[in-house]
Amino acid sequence: MHSMAFGPTCPECDTRVPFLKTQFRLGSAFACTNCGKELVVPKSQALFLGFGMIAIFLLAESRFPSQWGGMLGLLAIMILVGLPLSWAVTRVKAL
Repeated sequence: MHSMAFGPTCPECDTRVPFLKTQFRLGSAFACTNCGKELVVPKSQALFLGFGMIAIFLLAESRFPSQWGGMLGLLAIMILVGLPLSWAVTRVKAL
């Protein structure tokens, strides 16, 4: 039985998937660093997360305080929070 780990893991051996593999080249196959199983992050999952982040940005943009940097401050916070959050909820599939 597989553990319920925080962040993506290989469905075969439960090895944590590196951050960069889940954020870039989505939809491209890569090998698990432990067992060598071919894995992929489905593009559909990435599109869903991306659209969610864009919607939050557009809704919050006009309300974000200018003393916190306005639009650029919001963008920085979304990157600092959004990238780790998207990694945490990403799931990989074995090919």
